[in-house]
Amino acid sequence: MEWLKTILGENWTEEIEKAISDQIGNLFVSKERYDQVNEGRKQFEEQLKERDKQLEELKEVAGDAEAMKEKIKALEEENKASQEKASAELEQMKKDWATEKYFEGFEFTSDLAKAAAIQQFKEKELKLEDGKFLGADDFMKELAEKNPTAFVSEEDKKKPVITRPTGGTKPKGKMSLSEAMKYKNEHPDANIDDLI
Repeated sequence: MEWLKTILGENWTEEIEKAISDQIGNLFVSKERYDQVNEGRKQFEEQLKERDKQLEELKEVAGDAEAMKEKIKALEEENKASQEKASAELEQMKKDWATEKYFEGFEFTSDLAKAAAIQQFKEKELKLEDGKFLGADDFMKELAEKNPTAFVSEEDKKKPVITRPTGGTKPKGKMSLSEAMKYKNEHPDANIDDLI
């Protein structure tokens, strides 16, 4: 979310970005996901219009001919199968998007752990109702109890990240005692005698 850093400038923090990202995810659908679903709906509507047009043309030409009646029946069945397939694909897209959004609320210790959890979640085939999976929280709680090392714990979040100083480069010229002490604090490997 580089645009957010540009807007907030020096007030930007990871916590602010995460809070805004969470709210955007809860309140809005991404443009990419919206376009994808909308395109699927348009294709489905176009297919339906084309099938209906074919059926009407055949009904006009058919009269009482038995062969034409069978052709119409076959097209009607094909139309129904096509409609069911398009509905199933649209439903799957909704489930995939809802799964993606649901898993944003969890922190995993690795991408592999997250992928495995998503796979098990999908295999459970939980019912999606009003954009939420029924029984999802219970499933994730059970999964976390069985696989505690797959999730980042609260304790892990509190552990400080320790980094070693790189030493940096020695400043040019001589320093005052206070400047040298400050530099020594920032660069423990530096020799204070060389600075003064």
